[in-house]
Amino acid sequence: MGIKAKQISYLRDNRQEVGHKLYELRQEYGLSIDEVCQISGLSKLRIEHLEQGKGFDLRRVAVVAAIYNHKLKFELVESS
Repeated sequence: MGIKAKQISYLRDNRQEVGHKLYELRQEYGLSIDEVCQISGLSKLRIEHLEQGKGFDLRRVAVVAAIYNHKLKFELVESS
C-alpha cells in the first residue's frame, strides 16, 4: 500500500487551489500581505508560500482562512 503518483498529483493540485482561494479572499478583503501577517502572526514568506500552494500546513491555512471568516474543512477520501 504505497502512495501513488496520482495521489501526489491530487494533493499538489489541491494545495494550489486552496492557495489561490486564500489569495482571492485576501484581495476581496482588501488586505495586504503585511496586514495578514500582523493579524495571523505568520511571516510574509509563509503567507506568500501558502497563497502559492507551497509550504502547505493545515494549521497555518486554517489561521489565514479564519481571518477571512472561512473555516477549513477537509475530508479523507479513498483514492482509486
